Amino acid sequence: PEIPEKNYILEPMGRNTAPAMGLVAAYIIKRDPEAIVTTLPSDHFFRKQENFTKVIKAAFKTINDHPDYINTIGLKPSFAHTGLGYIEKSHPIEKIADEQVYQVKQFVEKPNLETAQKYVDSGNFLWNASYFTWQAKNLLEIIKKHQPDIYTHLNKIIDAIGSDKENQVIAEEFNLMPNLAIDYIVEQLDKVSLIPADLGW
Repeated sequence: PEIPEKNYILEPMGRNTAPAMGLVAAYIIKRDPEAIVTTLPSDHFFRKQENFTKVIKAAFKTINDHPDYINTIGLKPSFAHTGLGYIEKSHPIEKIADEQVYQVKQFVEKPNLETAQKYVDSGNFLWNASYFTWQAKNLLEIIKKHQPDIYTHLNKIIDAIGSDKENQVIAEEFNLMPNLAIDYIVEQLDKVSLIPADLGW
């Protein structure tokens, strides 16, 4: 109840994470065109909350330094999990506080047990939990380039925000967007950075 009502941005129906994050960006750039945003699943639990705070701050600093990037946080695997996707890290980009930031080499889909064990043993792969940090206007540019159909609808929403037709336009345009995960877009990008983290996930 202490959160202002205007800070709740609600999707009118489920269309997966790409339209949802685009809607968030559409609202936020109206308030602050330079805003940096982190998106996280709401149902995850971390035992190491201090580590979580540190890596989120490092992710914000990474995007502040590299606004044309999207940052993701990779969870250090504790076993060969076959139900999660993995992220392979490449070369280091910079160090922020105690956190090493890497270039992402590739995203890989859920592997079989033998492959998952190789990933864990290599030390170069992390679990992909889809934690993303990005500059709002950069996310919209990325959607415009890689999913112009979604962007067309988002652009109409941006124009309607603050008008008396805001809710009607959002409902109409959001309903026309494809059901698409943001991961599908991110996996096509060259400029994705990675912070490995032990969060007690």
